[in-house]
Amino acid sequence: MNEITSSSAMANLPLPATETEMPADQTWWHKLLSGTGWLSHLTFGELLLLAGSLLLYLYTRLTDLTSFPIYFFCDEAIHSVLARDLIANGFRDGEGTWLPPYFRNAEKWSLSLSVYLHALSIILFGFEPSVWMTRATSVIASILAP
Repeated sequence: MNEITSSSAMANLPLPATETEMPADQTWWHKLLSGTGWLSHLTFGELLLLAGSLLLYLYTRLTDLTSFPIYFFCDEAIHSVLARDLIANGFRDGEGTWLPPYFRNAEKWSLSLSVYLHALSIILFGFEPSVWMTRATSVIASILAP
């Protein structure tokens, strides 16, 4: 009996408005990006706000990147150093494993994906790792969160 009641209640719910049901005089930022797909619920205005907020995020993270924090500690440097060594050794670690899933950090096997991200940035932007490039790679990877 609950199935019948819930299905009849669902039948009375209004369907979402499609692009053809939108008024013709509607402004461009209220128009949907597409009629179907995963972007169907976003408008142009919302997309502009999203892009603007991501640009603001990148600006605040990349501005004066080498000045703060004031020191470049070994915990930051090891990712780029291991990535440079990985590329130089034909994508093999110090023990000869091809595309290793983990890298040794002092006494523990703890580094993995971050080394491959830094290897990608070294391949794309040059073999000489710097403080800016090491930190910028982490900033670009962090843009997935916001």
